Amino acid sequence: MARPTVRSIACALAALGVFVHARLASAADIATQLGTPGDATFSAECPAGNVPGPADDGIPACLLAGTAQESRCLHRVDIDPVEFPHAVCSDGTSPSFYVREASTLADENRWVIHLQGGGGCTDEATCRARWCGDNGSYTAAVMSNDWNDDGIVDRPEEAWILGISADVPANDFASWNHVYVPYCTSDLWLGREGDVDLGSFSVDANGHTYLVAVRKMLRQVAAPWTSVNGYTMPVLDDAEEIIFSGTSAGGYGALQNGDWFLDVFPGARVGLVIDGAMDIDPQTLGLFGVWEETTNWPYSSARLATWDAMWQPGGWWHEIDAFIDEDCRGQYEAGGSLEVCTSSSWLLRLALGGVPIVQTPTFLRMDLEDPVLSQWITGPNPDGHDVRLGNNGPVPTLQDFTEMMRETMVQLAADPQTDISVHAPRCGQHVGLEHGNAFGGWTTDDTSDVLPRVPQLMDETFRDALWLWFNPGGAFVRERRIDSDEVDPITGNPIDYSSCP
Repeated sequence: MARPTVRSIACALAALGVFVHARLASAADIATQLGTPGDATFSAECPAGNVPGPADDGIPACLLAGTAQESRCLHRVDIDPVEFPHAVCSDGTSPSFYVREASTLADENRWVIHLQGGGGCTDEATCRARWCGDNGSYTAAVMSNDWNDDGIVDRPEEAWILGISADVPANDFASWNHVYVPYCTSDLWLGREGDVDLGSFSVDANGHTYLVAVRKMLRQVAAPWTSVNGYTMPVLDDAEEIIFSGTSAGGYGALQNGDWFLDVFPGARVGLVIDGAMDIDPQTLGLFGVWEETTNWPYSSARLATWDAMWQPGGWWHEIDAFIDEDCRGQYEAGGSLEVCTSSSWLLRLALGGVPIVQTPTFLRMDLEDPVLSQWITGPNPDGHDVRLGNNGPVPTLQDFTEMMRETMVQLAADPQTDISVHAPRCGQHVGLEHGNAFGGWTTDDTSDVLPRVPQLMDETFRDALWLWFNPGGAFVRERRIDSDEVDPITGNPIDYSSCP
């Protein structure tokens, strides 16, 4: 069978209805049409819905608030809607972010800027489910900064986030300046458009615009500001070292926005940390013979076609004016091939004249048994693809995902054109930077690439590997910790060298 072109596949997938027809129009915003959670309109529009509960936005209140140790909390900063009218959440409310000033003189010019994750939505059905809270994972709390519409920001004034943001003695990064940016735009931090009409309602998709506001405020080129409780921060332009990071959807947003966000700090040494946001690269999908049964095409071709359709007029990325890595856009947009910039694994391996498209030194953390991203292979596939191993073959298992993701991580770590370090445990934990044990408790060995896999380097926590890689005050040190993908032939249990339960 001749390999179909991406454009022909896109047309066929469009006929199957796999991409959304989003358009700019005047539909009522999502909060008006679906109601405020708990009111009569919400009950009628979302009969199986859930009203947001405490910390449904993933941001717990800090128990040290109001005590002598309140400075250890993360302090909320509200973005001024007059100064930044287009920096808004999905429902049009103005967002917030959190800060904590460095606690030591030695670290006063060192920064961690982190983007929260939390899935996303791309059409009327998925955005409705997200607002209504009937998808089992999220509620309106992740699409709004004031979901109950009482004029008061719903997020806590003082917050405590586990992992890299936590002010605890075991965290080497705790004494740095910290910025934690909550996710409320449902667009993977890429959107630059408001009032995107999805049919019966519209949403704002301004994740990138939100980051523009945050960066301006941190650089203090905007109006003077403090946190709601009066805490201040130094000027980001004085930074000497910056880690720009993200988890899950935030990891994908950090990858696409990283070079842009950091380019304005030429005097700083900068690093990019991507957590729980990798896909299996196209070469590995081909190596393992992964097939898309419905279209009768290789899955890598079908997936590229889906992404290509989203960049066409009427497609989600096109209609939200999605921001992607500027070098990748400059290279591939004219040829109508922006879909190649959409794959995180592919983007990281792209290079021009031996120079990586993503120029910021990058550290990847990806769990080999990620319970969220493995669904793209094991199903039900979120894009509706019927994925098989070979034409008419079996549905891939979690073990198949583990083997393919390990191969992807091996290839990324070994690519001579890139500057990528890798931490790939086998713990079944989606996020690492915001999880106490996955960040600083569990350890992972590096294992050989020749069967049988055996440990070949001393085990490390994600935190320790990250610290050794960034090597504050020095030069980057390439790190690799990739666990085994084997199973015991007798018991069928995974053979792994991570210390997680």
